[in-house]
Amino acid sequence: MTEPTSYDADISALRDDLGALRRDVAALLDHLKTGAATGARDAADRFDVSAKQLCGDLSAQGAQAAKLIGRQVETQPLATFLIAVGIGYLGARILSR
Repeated sequence: MTEPTSYDADISALRDDLGALRRDVAALLDHLKTGAATGARDAADRFDVSAKQLCGDLSAQGAQAAKLIGRQVETQPLATFLIAVGIGYLGARILSR
């Protein structure tokens, strides 16, 4: 009769260990979820800042290019017109094929 009691104690200890393991795994998963969410949030914030900076830079460069083109048109309108006509002609020839 001592054997069933020994098995019962072993099974009870095993159940306790499995319960502790289950709690530890659940806590680990919660920690991983929190860490992953925080990492994703940080990456999204960095991406957002970079995207806004890039957009601002491109906008500034576009405005600068528009000013330069405007000055070119004002100082040499005939040359600008002839260049535009030439590009249009070449584009039409390429697209007509």
